[in-house]
Amino acid sequence: MDTNAIFQDIAQAVRRRREKAGLTRVELAEIAGTGKTVIFDIEHGKESVRTSSLLKVMGALDLKFEISGQAGAAEALGNAEAPTNAAATGAAAVNTAATAADCPSRPASVFRRRSPPILRRSIGNPILTRDDLPLVGPLRTDVSSVFNPGACRWGGRELLLLRVQDRGRGTRLWTAWSDDCGRTFKPDPNPVELDGIDDIPGEVHHIYDPRLTVLDDGIVGLVAIDVDDTCRLGLIRSEDGLLWRCEGMVSGHDVRNGVLFPEKIGGRWLRLERPNRSRVAGGPPTGDAIVLAESDDLLSWREVGEVMRGRPHLWDELIGSGPPPLKTRAGWLHVYHGVATHFASANIYQAGVSLLDLEDPSRVIARGSHNVLEPRESYETTGQVPNVVFPSGMVAERIDAEGFAPLDSPVRIYYGAADTCVAVAWAVVGDLLAACRE
Repeated sequence: MDTNAIFQDIAQAVRRRREKAGLTRVELAEIAGTGKTVIFDIEHGKESVRTSSLLKVMGALDLKFEISGQAGAAEALGNAEAPTNAAATGAAAVNTAATAADCPSRPASVFRRRSPPILRRSIGNPILTRDDLPLVGPLRTDVSSVFNPGACRWGGRELLLLRVQDRGRGTRLWTAWSDDCGRTFKPDPNPVELDGIDDIPGEVHHIYDPRLTVLDDGIVGLVAIDVDDTCRLGLIRSEDGLLWRCEGMVSGHDVRNGVLFPEKIGGRWLRLERPNRSRVAGGPPTGDAIVLAESDDLLSWREVGEVMRGRPHLWDELIGSGPPPLKTRAGWLHVYHGVATHFASANIYQAGVSLLDLEDPSRVIARGSHNVLEPRESYETTGQVPNVVFPSGMVAERIDAEGFAPLDSPVRIYYGAADTCVAVAWAVVGDLLAACRE
C-alpha cells in the first residue's frame, strides 16, 4: 500500500474543499479546533499528522474517507491511533467525498460551529465596489457607490441586480453574475436599460433597492421609484436576467421595501411592504411598521394589515423587509433591517430575523430579540452613510422537491454596506430559524 499516495489524495481534497469554502488555514483551524500548523501539514501530505486531528479537519469540511487494506494499514493515517471503522482486509483505498451541497461555498459545519454573530462575513468582503464596474460612458467615470442588490439563482448562476449611484446622486440598475456560488461577481458590460420606464407618469428621479423573486415565468423585481412628490413601488420583470422591463407603479404613495412571496398563498399573491408614515428629525419619510398586501394579478394591490412594528429603544425602532421571505417547513423565514435611532450621533442599520406563518404570513410565529448582523467592519462603519448593513438579497443553496429550504442548507445574504459597496454573509437555515426564537 502506498501511504504517501493516500496522504497526497487527502491533502488535495482538503485544500480544494477549503478554497471552495473561502476559508483561510487559520479560519479552518479555528472551526476544526486544531492548530494552524495542522492544516499546513495536512495540505502538504505529511504522514505525521495524528488521526484525531485529521478527522476533526475533515469533519469541519464535511469530507469523509473510507479506508480498507491489510491489517495495520489504518495506522498509516496517524502515528498514534486509527479510525474505528478502518477495515482490516481488502485493497487499500481512500475515498474523499464532499457531503455538502453541489455549490459548496461554505460547508454546513462552518455554521454549526458558529460563534455570535450568527451570520459569518465572507473573507472576500466587500465583494463589489465602484472599482469593479466596467469603464462605460460618463456614469462609470463618476460612480460613487454600488450597493443594496437584489439576488437570485438563475440559469445555474447567481444574479445580483445592483443599485449604482454616481456623484450627481443619479441612480441606475446594473446586473452582475457569479459562476462560483457567490464568491466573485462579474458585472455586465452596461447598465440595465429598463424598457417601459418612460411610460410612468411624471418625472422619475431614482429607481433603486431591487428585491428579486423567481416565478415560473421569469424573474420579478420590486423596486423603489422616486417621483416628484413621493416614493412608490414599481414592478419590473425579466425572462433572462439581461433584458428588463417596467410594468408600472404598483403601490400607493410613500411605500418602500416591497418583497414578493415566491408563490401564491390562499390563491393570492402576497407581498410585504413598508409604508413611510414616520419621519426622523431632519430626514426623509421612513417607517416603523411592515404590512402585508395582496393582489390577484401582481399589478393592483390592497393592504391586508400590519405584520410587525418597530420596538422603541431597541435595535429595531424603524424597520423594513430585506430579501423576499424563504420558505421553510417551520414557516417563512423573513430577514429584515432595523434602525436604532436613539444614538445622538448616527442611525445604526442592522439585520434581524422573524418567522411568519406559512398559511397566514400576517401572523408572526417568532421574532429574534437581537440582531444577527450589525456594522463592525470598516467597510460597514465608513462610507457615504456610515454604520449601515442593509440586507436586500438572499439565496439558499438547496431547495427540496416541495419548495422548502432544508434546515442544513447554507444561505447567502447579500447586503449594502455603508451605502457604498456590496458584501455577503453566510449562515445555515437552521441557525437563522433558531435566532428567531432567541
